[in-house]
Amino acid sequence: MKTVICLFVRENILEDSASPMVLITDVNAVKWRKLCEDSLVENEMGFRADLRLVDAQRFVGSDEETLREAFPYPEAVVIFAVDELTLSQEGRPVLCIDPESQAASFRADLNEIWQVENNLSTGNLLFEEIVEECVEDGYLKPLAEF
Repeated sequence: MKTVICLFVRENILEDSASPMVLITDVNAVKWRKLCEDSLVENEMGFRADLRLVDAQRFVGSDEETLREAFPYPEAVVIFAVDELTLSQEGRPVLCIDPESQAASFRADLNEIWQVENNLSTGNLLFEEIVEECVEDGYLKPLAEF
């Protein structure tokens, strides 16, 4: 099977440094497309995550280690995984994986992943600093709680 990056996303608007958001579960195309569209919308402050959207069949059922091998550091500063939980829960909590395996993975609501990606890609924070300072019970705290 070939890798398909959501066709509605113009490749020239994505930078080489974009963080991968990988679909790792079977889902209908409409649901995935909606999640992709929503992930590329700027929030009220003008921020959004810089994402490379990946829905290759070979990643369906992948675990964290497989994703780390496919998207190693420094190619990726974070790997976002979209699984059944993401697609079935309110807020669509995306799994955030440290490609270096130095810190525990956690979840962030889709509209909050920009915080993770922007802080890691600019070097403002390290993955383990986000986990220590911003994650509670395995979930990224909303920005309003900082």
